[in-house]
Amino acid sequence: MSSRFALLALLGGCGPLWEAGTPGPMPDASSPDAMRGTGRAWEPAVPISDTDVDAEHPVVAHASDGAITAAWVQLESQPEVFAARADNEVWEEPLRLPFGAGIASVPQLDVAATRDVVAVWQRNNGAREAVRASWYDLDTGWNTGAVLFASSATDALAPRVATNNLGATGVAWTNDDGVDAEVWAVRGDPTTWGTASRIDADAAGTARAPDVTVDQLGAALVIWQQADGVWASRSGPGDIWPTPVRVSAPAATGVSSPRLSGDLNGNATATWTESNGMITTVVVARYAITGGWSAPLTLAPTGSNPDVHVGEGGEACVVWEADTGWIFATRSIPLGAWSDPERISGFPDGSRTPQVVVDGLGATIVAWSQFEGEIESVWAVMAEPDGAWSEGEPLELDDTHETRHPQLAVSYSNEAVAIWAQSDGTDRRIWTARYR
Repeated sequence: MSSRFALLALLGGCGPLWEAGTPGPMPDASSPDAMRGTGRAWEPAVPISDTDVDAEHPVVAHASDGAITAAWVQLESQPEVFAARADNEVWEEPLRLPFGAGIASVPQLDVAATRDVVAVWQRNNGAREAVRASWYDLDTGWNTGAVLFASSATDALAPRVATNNLGATGVAWTNDDGVDAEVWAVRGDPTTWGTASRIDADAAGTARAPDVTVDQLGAALVIWQQADGVWASRSGPGDIWPTPVRVSAPAATGVSSPRLSGDLNGNATATWTESNGMITTVVVARYAITGGWSAPLTLAPTGSNPDVHVGEGGEACVVWEADTGWIFATRSIPLGAWSDPERISGFPDGSRTPQVVVDGLGATIVAWSQFEGEIESVWAVMAEPDGAWSEGEPLELDDTHETRHPQLAVSYSNEAVAIWAQSDGTDRRIWTARYR
């Protein structure tokens, strides 16, 4: 038995290990109901990328009918973005998104209820980084793509994308000339893209790291960080962006890692970290379509790498990595109060980069990277609405080689999928596992 599974068995017999604001029981990992919720469970993981070549930085989108689209960076003669799809059970052969020459990186995906999938990524055009996009249509496949932004004076970096059920889409990224940074955005749909424009108003040139969500009316809400806090703007008709508003407190310092998720009604939740140079705190704020942004609330006195997801019904969860190496989570009903933070990882340290999704029933799934000695693994837990968190379990089949970059997606049919990069000792491949 590996050290991981030995420790898991030991934890299963040790009684509660809960360290949370509201203590609760941790289910026995050997229980048939562990990680199952209402009859659901993780299926065995499968590899989906090519053999004999390294792959990394996977992302995934899950359509309501069960179709899954994955994208990743594959290290061919130069890094390229590859994608693969699975309708129900069978994964198609991966293919390169062949749109433009140059090194490709940091892909992002989202999917509409129509099963149209949008992919965006960063590509070096020989001198600068540009943002490209492509749509997948069920009948015609990936289209020829579009350049959303390219300039000889700036690098367009780390694009983020969101789409609603009908395909209305928002993309945001950082434009950096090496001295000043700005946040730019563009809206579009499966047939056309608008005109990209700068949406921040930071005279100091410190705006960067945006995130975006799109509501059912097609309005895009974008947040980002600046030297003086977290700011946001919500698009009007076309590509009109109003004057940004401050989301963080006026005295906030050292803001970083903003993340955003919203529901179809236009309500959203943002989380980020703030630092005074010695302590880093996790902060949250809500956007209500009828009332604007709430006052920011500190969720944890120490923490980093927060993530947030708002489910179809408005239930929300924020997760983060504590300084002690544990993963913590807090949940809420739609626009309701946040629960006391709960520790959801079962190892004493080495847990990092948590990811969270909330399905349409309000059930929550969290995955993270877990160091066990020198080996990095992918673990997950789940909680039904108003229920206790399950015992964590590893998602990969082989615990002798490292895994990294876990990501999650959930469909409107309340199925979920996890994706990660995993070494076999020679090459690093992309693996997925379904939760249904």
